[in-house]
Amino acid sequence: MSTLTSLLLAVTAIVTFLGLRNPSVLSRYSFKPDRILGEKQWDRLISSGFLHVDWMHFLMNAVSFYFFADTLERVYGGPALCVIYLGSIVGGNLLALYFHRHHFYTAVGASGGVCGLIFASLFLLPGMQISVFPGLLSVPGWLYAIAFLLGSYYGMRSLADNIGHDAHFGGAIVGLLIALALYPALVLVQPMFLALVLGLSGLLLWYLVRRPFMQGLEFPVFGPEAPKAGRRYKDYEDTRRAKESRAEIDRILDKIARQGIASLTAAERTKLDAYAKSQRRD
Repeated sequence: MSTLTSLLLAVTAIVTFLGLRNPSVLSRYSFKPDRILGEKQWDRLISSGFLHVDWMHFLMNAVSFYFFADTLERVYGGPALCVIYLGSIVGGNLLALYFHRHHFYTAVGASGGVCGLIFASLFLLPGMQISVFPGLLSVPGWLYAIAFLLGSYYGMRSLADNIGHDAHFGGAIVGLLIALALYPALVLVQPMFLALVLGLSGLLLWYLVRRPFMQGLEFPVFGPEAPKAGRRYKDYEDTRRAKESRAEIDRILDKIARQGIASLTAAERTKLDAYAKSQRRD
């Protein structure tokens, strides 16, 4: 495996481990529009790309990242890989920031960067084959890209997790545009394909901007749009608080396992007692 590819995977694994181990790390460095816009925590535009909701989420991104990053680095070098990958993470998150600028919303994941690598590879590595099961099954890179984006679109519609699916599209477009800026002669070898990809991406973005289905789900919102929040606001907010409460209880239980119950602060004991009472009521 190439040097930068290995380094980026290792850093992502370490940051993901720290985030899963310590909820405060996950909270501080995940993608949150209210913190980015309200408190100018712009580092979240990059840091959220190195966090994941669980190890399966990490593995899915890591495999896709490896397929494309390793070959790109071998052919075009580490600097090109770094610019495309990190630029796509930021670009994807900027699009998500626009969509969720009035929402209390949290997301993590490297998928924006991975999508950028995939779309750049469609032009910089034409004819690339992806060995899904080495020695048994290989698929064209463009087919893998379509499957990856369809999964992202479904995730955007279902909103069943804290994965930044809507950042995938922004990352894909930015990755392609960076590839075009770095290697215009190579990308423009396929002008019709480029026009098709950019045209379809533009239509999708137009649809999302004009009719963002997120609004129909009534996310919890802040700022001038806050009065629009309704019943689904309460459902979403209850779910978010329940997840945060569960993460805090898990942290307290881990602390007891490591240091004993005597190590708990008064506030932690209160939280643990309140949680125990709520479980008995259920």
